[in-house]
Amino acid sequence: MEKYLPEEHIELFHLYFLEQLNLVMDKRLYVLKGGCNLRFFLKSILF
Repeated sequence: MEKYLPEEHIELFHLYFLEQLNLVMDKRLYVLKGGCNLRFFLKSILF
């Protein structure tokens, strides 16, 4: 098993969660909004 940084584990979880969500839910029934985690990760003043 590869070693990942804690931040990478979070991103991998998000990707896995979305992959599983696509298997059980119609894509037309939800919207994915992003940006907050990326702003936090990049230490944006907007966060």
